[in-house]
Amino acid sequence: MNKLRVWFAAYGAAIALSWLSITPAIAQPVGSASGGYAANQSVLSGCVYRSSGPSLTTGQQVAGQCDASGNLKVNVMQGGGTGGTASSFGAAFPGSGTAIGAKNGSNMVNLTADGSNNLNVNCASGCAGGTFNNNADGVATSATNGQTGAWTYGFNGTTWDRLRVDGSKNLNVNCAVGCSNIGVAQGSTTAGQNGPLVQGAVTTASPSYSTGQTSPLSLDTAGNLRVNIVAGGATGGTSSNFAAAFPASGTAMGAKNGSNMVNLAADGSNNLDVNVQVNGIEGSAALTDSASCSSGTTMLACLRQLDTDLVQPIPAGSNLIGTVGPAAVSSGGASATLQGTLSNSAQAIKASAGSLYYLQCYNPNGAVEYVQVFNVAAASVSLGVTTPTMSIGVPATSSGGFSMTAVPIAFGTAISWAATTTYNGSTAPGSGLVCNAAYN
Repeated sequence: MNKLRVWFAAYGAAIALSWLSITPAIAQPVGSASGGYAANQSVLSGCVYRSSGPSLTTGQQVAGQCDASGNLKVNVMQGGGTGGTASSFGAAFPGSGTAIGAKNGSNMVNLTADGSNNLNVNCASGCAGGTFNNNADGVATSATNGQTGAWTYGFNGTTWDRLRVDGSKNLNVNCAVGCSNIGVAQGSTTAGQNGPLVQGAVTTASPSYSTGQTSPLSLDTAGNLRVNIVAGGATGGTSSNFAAAFPASGTAMGAKNGSNMVNLAADGSNNLDVNVQVNGIEGSAALTDSASCSSGTTMLACLRQLDTDLVQPIPAGSNLIGTVGPAAVSSGGASATLQGTLSNSAQAIKASAGSLYYLQCYNPNGAVEYVQVFNVAAASVSLGVTTPTMSIGVPATSSGGFSMTAVPIAFGTAISWAATTTYNGSTAPGSGLVCNAAYN
């Protein structure tokens, strides 16, 4: 059983002070330890809800204050800051919050952020590796960065060094060791492919290599690759430009004899020996009948005999060698045209380019009439304006023109004609002229 001792004091009269022991008429608090309503026979501590807090002066007592939900209102005078908003994760971000700080020595200091609201962090102390300054070669293997850098490094076996690029930002790579399968695949025909450049060592004389060594290709000072054809070709030979001085050395030439290679032969004057005993000279098999062109005779001797055989006098006698004259043909000659009443309307002899061999006209009129010939298509001729290529006068009641000629008159555009009273006019004759022409 618990006892409560109460101290009494009275105002205004002298009263002896004493302690009064009161034994509560309640039992030891019992009840459920779980949440819910208060258990029977338990001592409760309460609070008073007010929409606004009381206004007290020093020495006054007041009941504890609660909000409308029964939460005890607490003013953290020491060990905490004012303000702040409680918000659930996943809920909309609140409009207000609690300023946070950190310890600097024995003091509380505020944390700062940049213009993008990112928290400013100084990793100079308390971070692995320290500040961001490893942007150079020769970084020790134990060095680390507190910040993430955009430097790409390669390990050389001892330290880390930056990778390098050329002026076009291509990564410089040395494939001297550890590289394989580079270049273009065999048989590739796609345009624009790249492969490794094959280089050679330039020396004034041929180098001397030892067995088992890897050596560069050998070039002379003109950049020509030195090649030794060990199989499939003969040694020696000299390349020489035409019109240059004849070289002191050259390549021996050979020819096939059956299945073997044999050398070609020359005479004492360095002329190539040629045997024309087989089939002779093409088209001149009769030369083989000459004793001077027998087996083993040189081509020069055969040609001399040919000259002797062909240049012979005509045998004496009265026989004719032959008759030479034109032969009659049924096609391929000139074409003929007839105009029975040629007047001052241009007509076509030939609508395209051609040659004029013959022109003859009969004039039935009592005065001279003219036949104008044009190197213009008939439809484009304007009499009196278009200049004629030819103008042939035909006497009164007579025929005139020119007869067949071996060398015709050429017209590059067309061949057209008309008859007028003057050589370049447009007046029609009294009666049309009867005209014939041959052309091609």
